[in-house]
Amino acid sequence: MMPRDVMARRDREFAEAKSARDVDMLQQKWLAEDQALAEAQGSTAQALASLRAENRDLRRRLAKLERLVAPKGVLMAGIGDALGRTRKDLERQIEVVDARRLKFCGVYEPGATYEPGSLVTRSGGLWHASKATRETPGASSDWSLCVKSKSLEREPVVA
Repeated sequence: MMPRDVMARRDREFAEAKSARDVDMLQQKWLAEDQALAEAQGSTAQALASLRAENRDLRRRLAKLERLVAPKGVLMAGIGDALGRTRKDLERQIEVVDARRLKFCGVYEPGATYEPGSLVTRSGGLWHASKATRETPGASSDWSLCVKSKSLEREPVVA
């Protein structure tokens, strides 16, 4: 189908033609224009078909990606699993760090239960509990002497 502006221009050109020779020249010019237009339309149609095919392919790829990242998609499930494992690993590491945390409990009290990491003072020395214990610092391998005071007259007995 010919564009309206081209048809209007051709009508003006035909009206301005003064002789049969002018009309023949116009017809040759219009034939060349029609051929160029047909080639352009063919090229445009090919380009449009190519773009439509590419658009279909991109839509399929997008749909696939959307399925992967959907809340119940494969990718999100994998990420969720990985995050779950990472969280469990971090929680275990936190438990280990918490177990090793030092807590100053003040002066040793006989009969009290001390958790691993507890620090107490006894006879001027600072003692560290390596495991849960009710034993007396210096009389059990549950305790390690951290800082020795000059007031300790003898080495602690560690069983």
